[in-house]
Amino acid sequence: MFKTLNLNQYNNIEISALKLFRENPEVMREYDIQDEYELHNLLKKICPKDMDISFKRMPNIEFGKADRDKQVMDLLLEMAPVTNTDLADAYEKQFGVLASTVLANYFKKIYKYFFNGVYKIDAPRLSEIMVDKLSKCLDKEFYLLADIRKVYNTIFPNADPNMLNPFTIKELGFRVYSNYAVSNKYTSAVEYFRTILTAQDLIDASQFPEGMLTIIAYMSEVYRLKACYEIIEYRPQKYINIRKLCSVGMGSHVIKDYCKSVYAYSVPTYFTIHSLHRIGFEHELDDLGFEEWFYSSILVEDKEHFCYRRVGKNRLFKKGQGEVYLADFIEWIIYSKDTLSMDVYDLSDELLNEYNISIETFKLVEATKENSLYYDRITEKSTQIMKYILMKSRRKK
Repeated sequence: MFKTLNLNQYNNIEISALKLFRENPEVMREYDIQDEYELHNLLKKICPKDMDISFKRMPNIEFGKADRDKQVMDLLLEMAPVTNTDLADAYEKQFGVLASTVLANYFKKIYKYFFNGVYKIDAPRLSEIMVDKLSKCLDKEFYLLADIRKVYNTIFPNADPNMLNPFTIKELGFRVYSNYAVSNKYTSAVEYFRTILTAQDLIDASQFPEGMLTIIAYMSEVYRLKACYEIIEYRPQKYINIRKLCSVGMGSHVIKDYCKSVYAYSVPTYFTIHSLHRIGFEHELDDLGFEEWFYSSILVEDKEHFCYRRVGKNRLFKKGQGEVYLADFIEWIIYSKDTLSMDVYDLSDELLNEYNISIETFKLVEATKENSLYYDRITEKSTQIMKYILMKSRRKK
């Protein structure tokens, strides 16, 4: 989970687990995490000892040595003049701490800048020589603010750190956002993200600058482009543009027909693209020769007809709307057996062979605790507990 959440991107910062919870909805669904408090507890349990992370009063998490007052001040410099409520809302958006908590506890050190309901502050400016040197070094279109700070400290190790602030970064030709900056050749961050996601026929987002993939504006644009099939994820973080598919006669009409065909096909309650092919489903899109992830990405966006869950490096589907639970899936498999029981290792093999789902046995065991399944640790079998209840009642008679 630590790798999936990309927690290494955080350095000398304090955030709420709510930020991670909101920004990673698919991960939360995969691990069945209901809120930021569950996430805080889980991360605290599995956190490697060598990671410089401190779990503060729930749900706050400190990475490295954080300075909360500096976080507030940096945000104020970016937004001033600004009302206290807007500043609190912005802090919640950037760091995940509820605005009501921020208003009550986080603004004491900036009270001197507050007048008539508005925070106002005069920020120091860079000299022309400093602007020229920094502009030559900052030649990319996207930077995390922390990386701009590193460049500044390298070039001007003895300069006043307060001279680099949102106002002066704007002077360097950037539009400044919560924790990143984008070249002002773009009218907005959304335009920049849309451009890099659609400029080429094939996009490898894993090569984008570190930290970009978890930015809410970036993620929102990815979701929007995927939802209208302008881009389709053919492997994790790798996308193909619809214009490339159109060039070989496989436009959006074929993609929509694929969804209709799967929905009309006689599929079991639960299925993956792998199991779909095993029972004989075929479609002209198969001629493209993509891996299963591509075809599952198409079904994922048809939320009217399918719901899904990421399980064991794959996507498990059901027809209709709602939630897909691993426990229900396992129960469905075991219920289909004549013995109403199954060795956990046999279950693991069946998931891999029939569904291309690779999942650790301990996760299968944990899933049995969520419904009417019973796991016998001696025989290592998952069994329908109702079977035992019926047998027991018969003996009493």
